[in-house]
Amino acid sequence: MKKEEYPPDESILHDPILNDSFKPLVRPVKPVTSPPKKRFASEPDDAKPKKKIKLEFVGVVISSSSHSSSQTRRIARSLSPGDTESESEDKPKATQVKEEIKPVIKKEALLDPITVTDRINKIGCIPFTVTLDKMLRNTPVSRQFISQVYGGSDTSTFPRISQRNIEKHGRGYWMFWNLEKHPDAPGEPGRPGIWYDADACNLDDDFDKARHCFARISSAHWLYMGDYTSHLAEPLKQSEWLFQKSNFRRYWINAIHTKHWARRSRASIHLRSILRREPTRNEIQAALNEEGKFDHGEKRLEMRVIECVGYDNELQRELVEGFEAWKKSRGARKQSQGKEVGSKKTKGSKKKTETARTKTSPHGKKRKFDDDLEDEVMEDEIISRTGTKSRPRI
Repeated sequence: MKKEEYPPDESILHDPILNDSFKPLVRPVKPVTSPPKKRFASEPDDAKPKKKIKLEFVGVVISSSSHSSSQTRRIARSLSPGDTESESEDKPKATQVKEEIKPVIKKEALLDPITVTDRINKIGCIPFTVTLDKMLRNTPVSRQFISQVYGGSDTSTFPRISQRNIEKHGRGYWMFWNLEKHPDAPGEPGRPGIWYDADACNLDDDFDKARHCFARISSAHWLYMGDYTSHLAEPLKQSEWLFQKSNFRRYWINAIHTKHWARRSRASIHLRSILRREPTRNEIQAALNEEGKFDHGEKRLEMRVIECVGYDNELQRELVEGFEAWKKSRGARKQSQGKEVGSKKTKGSKKKTETARTKTSPHGKKRKFDDDLEDEVMEDEIISRTGTKSRPRI
């Protein structure tokens, strides 16, 4: 017999005694979560949650790199590669060092590099190592300063020093070349090079002695190259001459004759002394055709290989320090002279005479000037003096 089930009476549901037993039927059920698992000491570190690893290390790395990036940039600017303080002290000096000096040269006067290297290698010249600081050895001085302090002409290639000056400083042999006209000559301290001349007989007997050599970098700037000796090299062969560019041949032919506009006059005078008569136009033109003589090997360009055998560090220091003092004293002297001239009042012919003296060389003396091939040419500086009404100049 089937047992019938009846729903519970509402009075039973509201009974306070039996109410707790029926609460689960009406109260919502909450999900039960298991307690966190405890980690024992025997468990490996891999069991640690990955999120905790990221929170512990990633944050530290990011803050460290961001904080040090700007700081490392500032340190890199102030420090040279290395850890010592001495290197950081050398950094400001390195920024002031003068880089390679590049003077203005005439490219048409350059000999082909194969011929230059051949002549230097035959002599066996090697570069001389200069140990002086770059900033100091790349400091030029003026030619006028060298002439006034050490003696000799300020325009000659081989200035002759008086015995009185030699007794003062003991330096009797000097040489100066213009890199614009002699681009194959040494242009960097200690380097070998080639010096050209139209005739080897023009050189002095003591040309092979060691000399203090200077190269002209720019106007009024001469740089000490070192102490050099010269070796007579094989002149430029006919085949080598013809191998050069036409600009090179044309440049040296014109340079050998110094003044192009006076070539015909010089040729005419020379032929007149030989022929004992007035030369014809064809004879003058034949004498002027020097290019054919070079092309046929009748005339060759002489060359001297210049080798650096030493570098006088004390001389360069002496030049740099003395040049600075010389410029200061010269500037002070000019200021004092300007004040004296401004305080004096001149009238009439006296004022004109003083103006004429300032425009011309003192005492009207002749002065020597070197041309492109370093030959000394005498040129007169004319003094124009005007007379007065009472004393007219005839």
